[in-house]
Amino acid sequence: MLPLSFSRHQGKKNAPRLLATALALLFNFAAFADADTDSLKNLLRTKPKNEATILAELCWNYKYSHPDSAKSYGLLAAKKAKAQKNDAVLSTAYHNLAIVYGAESKFEEAINYNQQALALKRKLKDQMGIANSLNNLGGIYDQQGNYIKAVDLYKEAYAIYKKVGNPESLAQINLNLGIVLKAQKQYDNVLKYYREAYQIYKNLNKTFEVGASEANLGSFFLEINQPDSSIFYSKLAEKKFKALKIENFLPVVRANLGIAYAKKNDLASSNHYLKLAAKGHQLFNNKKELSFVQNGLSENYGTQNISQALLYAKEALNNAEECKSLPEIMKARRQLATLYQYIGNTKLALQNFQLYSDLKDSLFTIEKNKQMSQFNVVFETEKKDRRITELDQQSTIQQLEIKEKNILLYAAIVLIGFSIFTAYLMIKKRRAQAQMELNAEKNRQQELRVKEVFDAEERERRRIAEDLHDGVGQTLSAALMNLNGLIAKADLKDPQQSALAERSVALLSESYDEMRAISHQMIPNALLKSGLAAAVREFVNKINQQTLKITLDINGLQEKLNENVETVIYRVIQEATNNVIKYAKASKLSIQINRDEDGISLSIEDNGIGFDPSQLKKSQGIGFKNMYNRVASLNGTLEIDSQPGKGTLLNFYLPA
Repeated sequence: MLPLSFSRHQGKKNAPRLLATALALLFNFAAFADADTDSLKNLLRTKPKNEATILAELCWNYKYSHPDSAKSYGLLAAKKAKAQKNDAVLSTAYHNLAIVYGAESKFEEAINYNQQALALKRKLKDQMGIANSLNNLGGIYDQQGNYIKAVDLYKEAYAIYKKVGNPESLAQINLNLGIVLKAQKQYDNVLKYYREAYQIYKNLNKTFEVGASEANLGSFFLEINQPDSSIFYSKLAEKKFKALKIENFLPVVRANLGIAYAKKNDLASSNHYLKLAAKGHQLFNNKKELSFVQNGLSENYGTQNISQALLYAKEALNNAEECKSLPEIMKARRQLATLYQYIGNTKLALQNFQLYSDLKDSLFTIEKNKQMSQFNVVFETEKKDRRITELDQQSTIQQLEIKEKNILLYAAIVLIGFSIFTAYLMIKKRRAQAQMELNAEKNRQQELRVKEVFDAEERERRRIAEDLHDGVGQTLSAALMNLNGLIAKADLKDPQQSALAERSVALLSESYDEMRAISHQMIPNALLKSGLAAAVREFVNKINQQTLKITLDINGLQEKLNENVETVIYRVIQEATNNVIKYAKASKLSIQINRDEDGISLSIEDNGIGFDPSQLKKSQGIGFKNMYNRVASLNGTLEIDSQPGKGTLLNFYLPA
């Protein structure tokens, strides 16, 4: 079982509030890893010597479906392993128990068991086990909002994984670091970490892990206010988890979908997905995630349905306080203050707002206040001692004055240093912002240049096609007509002359037909006259169905699209289909085009020999590069999923 990460967000229509959580699922227990649960139970009845090992494995197998049973098996495994003084099995039992409690948002218990597992792994010098426990601890501190400690733990785990050479675990750390950086709004490297992990899992053909990466990409695009892209990746993740029947992660993805639809002001869809997410979190007793979703539902209902909004906010507060989730408690308090203010209950509104304000201080501010308090205690103590002894000895007074000056000096130095550090952070932030704006402008200019190139290419195609049709085509047509007339009038009695004349007519007719085919391929008349749907059908009908059976499904294209959009989609279909015919050795090809209010999606799938997508970057061909650049010029996304012997799937999505 490989480590995975998820993240999810919460936001309002006008003032989004975003939160990310890393759920690290780590497992380093090899014995019986693929065994069936029923087989383990049957084996347990025989009272084998490795009973503790089997109990620990049953704890792992039940961790999400039956958490109470999982805890019972895990505690029994720990008890027997202690009695046998088997530290390896004991560390595994503690690790699995930490996973169970973490999934229920019982963070204190999860941290306790993780720390015990980590201590045993260090004693055993189990490097992978140490890294797994560090990674899991980082995930829990991440969920609690202690990002500094989480990053330190992740980096320590990363160093071990890199030394051992474990690409899957490195992908996990990339996801976790991306999540933490996103929570701290350090967006520069977030997408880099996510895409690196995504590519590793795709290369390894890890369907579940690819789904987890898609869930994180959906979360990231939601964070940077791109709800359409967020919905696209989140639905991909939801589809994979449904197919794999992994019910415990569906609520997280559905919560992301609910918040994304809320950003699009589609509150009906938002409430639908949030309620599905709440139902899932209730099933798995995940108090923290449940409180997050309930806060979202309360914000959606708002002042339009005040009773429902208050109900969800109160339930969110109760669940958040149970699992001691500070961010969710703050959200619930703020929402309750807003709702009570709306209905005129000023007392409760003020009470909840005050509680919210008290929680709002950051860890840094709390620590700073604590240090200042200690400073004041020391200062007042010294001052009091000076007053008590100043009547006795003048020398004591002088010493105390020196101490007071030193304390003030140190305080001044600290304040100056803090001011300099704050100024440095502000300058760094402004520079980073300026660099981001510069990069965005560079990307925009590059997209404009690419678009101009493709527009020029299409104009040139159209000009050549028109010249062929109106110039060469008319000439060939006239020549063919004249030749047919000449042959009809001439009395060709010689069989050889008659055959030569027939071959000349055939060659001229073939040239005319080939000229028309080239002209139509460069710019199909159907695309200009009738639109994309008709052009694609005409293109497919020209292909020999005996060699390649093509199924075409088009929905939502009753009206013509923008000419540039239709051209790009047609060229992508044309290029992809030609590649299938040339290289795939496929017998079936499916083309699906769907248009709805969110955008346009295109799916092209064949049952051919497939290939390694990572080789596309090394390829010298320009076909895929042209497809990618055309799609990028419209701010769309193009992804290819393939592996040798498994066929190829091309997905294209263009937001509305």
